[in-house]
Amino acid sequence: RVEGSDVVTEIKVRNASTGAIAMLRVDETWYDKAGDAIAGDTYRHRKLFLPGEVIDVVLRCPKSSKYFQNTFQFTHANGKVEVKTVKSFPKTEEGKEGK
Repeated sequence: RVEGSDVVTEIKVRNASTGAIAMLRVDETWYDKAGDAIAGDTYRHRKLFLPGEVIDVVLRCPKSSKYFQNTFQFTHANGKVEVKTVKSFPKTEEGKEGK
């Protein structure tokens, strides 16, 4: 979505592994129609990302008419993160999205 002079991307991320993830990093890169990288932002989760935990990641970059498509790269202190896209998160007992 566009907020003022920024493009704001919000995604939910859940740690589906059995162990905590240290220093999670999410990089967003925007590309133009020619495939050239033109902008991006980085989110860093400074606490341990615990198993089953859900976090909200917000990425911002200056608005541009050149933006065509974006990609995300997930990494942590020990390398790449295996990513799986889901349509929804499991519901908790209170009916909220969560673990």
